[in-house]
Amino acid sequence: MCSLGNDDDTENANFTLTPALNLKKWDKCNKCKSNVPVIILRHKDVYCKECFLSGAAHKFKAFIGKNHLVKKNDFVLVCFRSGHSSVSLLHMLRSALDLQTPKKLKLRPIVIYIAKATCEPQFLKEIEDVVCSFNFPLYFISFNQYISNGQELDKVLFANFRQMLENYPQINSFKRTNNPTATQTLERIYEQQLLTEVAKHLNCSIVFVPDISLNVATNLLTSISLGRGAYLPLDTGICDTRDPQITIVRPLRHFDDKELAFYNVYNKLKLVVSPNEIKKFNNTSVQDLIDTFVSNLQLNYPATITTVVRTGDKLALDKTVLKSKACNLCKAPLLNNTSEELNSATATDFSRWISAQLQIFKKDESFNEFEIKQRELYCYACSKIIEFVEK
Repeated sequence: MCSLGNDDDTENANFTLTPALNLKKWDKCNKCKSNVPVIILRHKDVYCKECFLSGAAHKFKAFIGKNHLVKKNDFVLVCFRSGHSSVSLLHMLRSALDLQTPKKLKLRPIVIYIAKATCEPQFLKEIEDVVCSFNFPLYFISFNQYISNGQELDKVLFANFRQMLENYPQINSFKRTNNPTATQTLERIYEQQLLTEVAKHLNCSIVFVPDISLNVATNLLTSISLGRGAYLPLDTGICDTRDPQITIVRPLRHFDDKELAFYNVYNKLKLVVSPNEIKKFNNTSVQDLIDTFVSNLQLNYPATITTVVRTGDKLALDKTVLKSKACNLCKAPLLNNTSEELNSATATDFSRWISAQLQIFKKDESFNEFEIKQRELYCYACSKIIEFVEK
């Protein structure tokens, strides 16, 4: 009989395991054609240890050089996060700086760690040991202190984690709410503003963030879902140039987590993972839901993530838009509707706004007042966050 619609079959289909790869059919490295391969990437590309490590280092240096991101002796602020990507980024930077060839990088990295939750001294000590092993200067800053102290960096930026712990408030700045999507969006916006302010404070013109291809694909789909599609080149592109003085760069955006995990293992690098930052797939927000979806894609269809990332690479902002007034919250340029007709988002907002007016009004005057209010404050996505905050 036909089993279409069988609940048992559908349930079992959700737990289908990825078939094991037959390693015997690959006996030579794809690059050197001589050594025995030790790693398989994207279910089809096999490399020996030497070719894999040299290829990863070359991909990183080529990304920096091709895009002309850093000038000679520029100070670069490197954001350190829990996981493989940050340790790999520091090692790649140190290796590129220590080269004895004309192609070596000539920049001066400064590492910053943003503590978002209660941190154990042992974990912060591990971060300090790892960063100091690369001989880079390190600063610590509490995300909670940055918010609660009115964003005064002099009071919250520490060169020693012990000083931060002495002043660390054991509370979360963002309380649990019934809208975790808006809360996570606010955290992301404030973290980016914090990195920008710290970079200015330390005289850095560039900020390196350890976003990998999985993060870029997740942020791309999340931005579209939350009404930020117009700002994809800023949120997921090579560079974020919304601040005229600071450029945020994603140098690992073409690496995946498996590549960096093997890179760390073969270079015998110590992994630093915070128990507070271990992912919990509870899908209570749009960000968590898309993160789970993209992670499953990465596991079963890794080429799809590359397609999503490269699709985002083809998008760009109009240069005239960059000169527009910035949103008060996310600092992205406002995309004003210059036509006489309303778009769907503006029409919905105007309907909600006009229905809340209790007085008898004149249509033209009220609409002009609404237009001015809309243009001068926030972009569409941030206006929704402000509505949530003001409730």
